[in-house]
Amino acid sequence: MNKLSEKEQGKKKAKKEDEQSSIPFERIAMYLIWIGIAIIVVITSGYILYKSDLIQYAGDYGQFVGGLTGSFWALAGVMLFYEALKYQRTEMKMQRHELELQRFVQIQQNDLFKQQNQLVEIQTFEGTLFNLINLLNQIDDNVELEVREIGKDGKTSANKIIGRDCFYDYYNLYKKIFNYSFENIHYDNFNPDSLKLVVEYSFRLFYEEHQTTLGHYFRTLTNLLRFIDKIVIKNKTFYMELILSQLSNYELAMLHFIGLSEKFNDLKPMIENFGLLCDVPNDELIELTRDLYHEKAFQKVKPQS
Repeated sequence: MNKLSEKEQGKKKAKKEDEQSSIPFERIAMYLIWIGIAIIVVITSGYILYKSDLIQYAGDYGQFVGGLTGSFWALAGVMLFYEALKYQRTEMKMQRHELELQRFVQIQQNDLFKQQNQLVEIQTFEGTLFNLINLLNQIDDNVELEVREIGKDGKTSANKIIGRDCFYDYYNLYKKIFNYSFENIHYDNFNPDSLKLVVEYSFRLFYEEHQTTLGHYFRTLTNLLRFIDKIVIKNKTFYMELILSQLSNYELAMLHFIGLSEKFNDLKPMIENFGLLCDVPNDELIELTRDLYHEKAFQKVKPQS
């Protein structure tokens, strides 16, 4: 209703402006036409009354009447032609105004459609994201590790750990594998590439040994991070931080070494771009391998405005 009223107001405004700024040429032209007709009637009546032989003076009559009335009618024609041009100009102005209104309405509709489409995309993305987070938490709750301990009496007992507490022991198992690999390298030619090979080799041994219990968790976590990274949406940092808030300290420590492995090598750029290791616990092993990442991997990224 508002758009229609704007359209009508535009028409009335254009019409009012034309009426205020115009001279009534159409009315003047009609006066001139009637004056010409009146001249014809008067002159014809005079010729009939005072000149009985009208045929004799027909040439003079025609020249006189044609010259006098023709001038009035020619002027009237010019005025009517000008009035027609002015009317056409008014119509074109009104059409242009209507086109501007239609364009404005179309832009508003397009903006509204884009906003609705973006809202639907965000709702769909967040719905999928929260489903994946719930799946990760379910997998996390079902992760288990059986730890064997030797008592003072020499007997071996098995202790099963379930849930997030497992990652403390899993991380320590990885550290043992890493330390064993690190102690057996030759330090004469040691360099960052050598350290990278030790990290890769240690993680491969660790993953092969515990793949049955940790494989599903690692794949779900990495796919969740990839899902956020690939989606076209604003403020990805917020959603990445939402994922990090679900992880324990030792899950973050494991993420540190997952990103350095060849199996999940596409995670390293994401970890660096989004500062996913900003809250990683700082122990001697992480400190040793810290330089394998760019420094921004450990810096908190400001959310986009």
